[in-house]
Amino acid sequence: MRLELREPDAPVWKLGPVWAAFAWRTIQERALWWALAAGLVVLALAYQSPRTMFVNIGGGYDNGIVEGFNAAEEGTGADLRWSTPDSALRLPGLGKPFGPVTVYLQLSSGRGPGAAPVAVAVTANGHPLPPLRLTPVSAAYPVTVDPAWIGPDGDLRLSFHTPGYNVPGDRRALGFQADFARIEFPGGVVLPSLTQLAGLLLAAVLLYALLRSMWLGDRAAGRVVLAFLVAGAGIIGLQRLLLTIFTWRLVAALLLALVVAFLAELGVRRLVRAAGWRADRALPEWTWTGLRGLIAVSAALKLAGLLYPNAFIIDAEFHLKYITYMKEVLEGGRSWEQYFGKNLALSVMPKEEWGAARAFIPYSPYFYLAAAPLAWLPWPLTLTVPVAGAIFEALKVALVFLAGLALGPAGWTSAARGRLAFTAAAVYALIPATFLLQQWGNWPTQLSLWLVAAWVAVTCLFWQRLTHPVVWVVSTAVLTLVMLSYTVTAVYTGIFVGLAVLVGWLRTPAERRRWTAVAGALVAASLLSVLIYYGQYVGLMIEQTLPTFGSAMQEQGALTTLRPTFGQFLAGTLGAAMTSYNLILIYSLGAAGALLVFFGRGRRTAAWQHVWLGAWLATFPLFALADFWVDQALKEFWYALPAIAVVGALWLLRVLDRGPAPLLGRAMVGLIALTLTWQSLSLWVFRLLFHNR
Repeated sequence: MRLELREPDAPVWKLGPVWAAFAWRTIQERALWWALAAGLVVLALAYQSPRTMFVNIGGGYDNGIVEGFNAAEEGTGADLRWSTPDSALRLPGLGKPFGPVTVYLQLSSGRGPGAAPVAVAVTANGHPLPPLRLTPVSAAYPVTVDPAWIGPDGDLRLSFHTPGYNVPGDRRALGFQADFARIEFPGGVVLPSLTQLAGLLLAAVLLYALLRSMWLGDRAAGRVVLAFLVAGAGIIGLQRLLLTIFTWRLVAALLLALVVAFLAELGVRRLVRAAGWRADRALPEWTWTGLRGLIAVSAALKLAGLLYPNAFIIDAEFHLKYITYMKEVLEGGRSWEQYFGKNLALSVMPKEEWGAARAFIPYSPYFYLAAAPLAWLPWPLTLTVPVAGAIFEALKVALVFLAGLALGPAGWTSAARGRLAFTAAAVYALIPATFLLQQWGNWPTQLSLWLVAAWVAVTCLFWQRLTHPVVWVVSTAVLTLVMLSYTVTAVYTGIFVGLAVLVGWLRTPAERRRWTAVAGALVAASLLSVLIYYGQYVGLMIEQTLPTFGSAMQEQGALTTLRPTFGQFLAGTLGAAMTSYNLILIYSLGAAGALLVFFGRGRRTAAWQHVWLGAWLATFPLFALADFWVDQALKEFWYALPAIAVVGALWLLRVLDRGPAPLLGRAMVGLIALTLTWQSLSLWVFRLLFHNR
C-alpha cells in the first residue's frame, strides 16, 4: 500500500483518511510482525549479558541518571559531583534478576581531613538499607539490593539523605561527593524490563511506519526495523544505561517526526495549490512522498539527537534564562527594561571580544516573547525549546522545497520543477551545518533565518500575484517579522532585498511592477519594525553608539578584537569554519550551481528567478568581507544556504540528465549524497556528545 492521493486534485483534507487507512494496513503487515518477534527474542537474550554496568558520575554522561546532584566539579582532576541533601541515582531498565544486585558506590564525605564520618541514609526503590558512614577519603561502599524490590519495569532508584553541609563562599546545598557507581548482577536468568521492551518495540513500529510512508517496500522496511532492534540489543548487552535512559524519548521523537511530516505535507500541498499548481500543473505524487520522507527523517534525527539526555547544547543556558525572564515579565513579576532593553544588548557584546567598541546595538527580544509560552507547558524548557527548534529546522526543508519550486527555470514542466524542488530540499536536509546550528542552541538566529526562508518562499511562489493586496500584505507581514526577529538578520535582509530590487529593476524590466511591490514591502516592513521596537533607541545610537564605534575603529582597526589581520581572517577564521563545519563540499556544489545558472551555455537574458538567487547568494561574500570589521559569528554561512541548495540541485540534475557519461554522473551524485550524509551524521554525533565537554 502506498501513502498517496490517487487523484491529483483530490481535496487535501483527504490526506487524513489516507493516513488513517495507511496506519491500519501497516500494522497488519507480516514483515513488521516478523521483525518485532525476532527483535524481541534478541532483546531478551541481550538482557542475559553478564557485563558489569558502570556510571561515571560527573564524567559528562550521567544525565538522566543523577537526580538532586550539583553540576560536575571542574578543575579538580577527577570526575565527580556534589550531591544535595536529598539526591538519587535513577538506574532505569536494568532488568529483574533472581538474585541480589550489588551496587558499588565510590563516595566520600567531601569534608576536610580528619572530619568525623557522615551518616547517609539510603533506600532502594523505597526500601531502607543500612546507612553509609562516609569518610573524607574516597572509597567503594557496597549496597546490596533484594531482587524482590525490583519490579517488572526493571528500574532501580537509590535515594540518599545527607545532613546539610555548607562551604564558605559557596551558596550550594551540599551533601557528599560521588565519583562513580558500578552495578553487578548475579549469575543466572534476568527478566527483561517490560517498559524497555515496550518502548523499543513501539519505536520499531513508528520507524516501520516512517519507512513505509516513504514508499519503501514492506520487506525492506522490516529488515531495517530488525537491524534497529538488533543494534538496540547490542547496547543493552554492552552498557544498557546508555539506551534505557533514552528509550521513551526516542519514541516521542519518532512520533513527533511522523506528525510533523503529516502536518507539513498538508500545509505545503494547500499552499502549492493556492499558487496555481493544480490540474495539468499538479506535481507528481512521488515528489510529495519524497518531501514527506525528507521532513520526517530530518525531524527524527534532530529531535532524537537533541532529546538524548547527554546531548550538549552550547548556548542553551543563556537563552533559556531569558525565556524564563520573559515569562516572568508577561506575568508581571519582572520589569521589561531590566532584562530586555539595554542590558540584553550589552550582555551579548562581551568586553573581551568587542574591546573599546562595546556599546549599545538593539538586540531583538522577540524570540523570547515567541518562546515564552513554552514555559507554561508541563515540561521543562530544556526539552520544549530544543524540540521546537528541531521542528522548525525540519520544516525549513519544506520551505526550501517551495523555494526550489518557485525559482526553477520558467520553461520546465511541473514534473521537472517538482524534481528540482525535491532535490533542493534533499540537499538542504543533508547539509552538515544545519545540524550544527541546532547543537549551538542559537535559537534566535535559527528562527530569524527560518522566517527569511518563509518570506522568500511565499513571495516567490505567489510572484505572479504579488501585486494583489492580500498577497502583498501577507508578504509584508512576514518580512516585518523577519526584521523584528533578530537585528543582524534584519541588516542582512535589508541588503539582500535592496540588491534584488535594484538588479531586478534594471535587468528584468517586464517585472518592474512586482519589484516595486517588493520595494514597498521592504519600506513598510522597515518602518513597522522601527515603530514597533527599534525607533526608541535611535537617539541613543546617534549620541553614544556611533561615536564609540568611530573611536574604536581608530584604536583597534575593527569593531571587535577577534580579527588580527585580513590574511589570517581569510585563512584562519573563514577557512577553519569551512573545514570544521563541513562546508567545503556544499559551498563547492553551490559555486558549481551558480556558474551553471548565471554563466551556463545559452544564457542570454536574466529572469526574475535568477535575480532572487543571485541576490541571495551574494549575501555570503558581502557579509563574509564585512565580518572582518564587525564580528557576526559567521552567520553569513547559514543565511545563503537555501539558495545554495537550489543552485546546487540544478547542477546535480544537469549532471544526471546531460552529463557526458550517465553512469559516471550517477556515481558522482551518489558519492556526493553519501559524503554529505556521513558528514552530517558524524558531525551531529560528535558535536552533541563530545564537543565542548
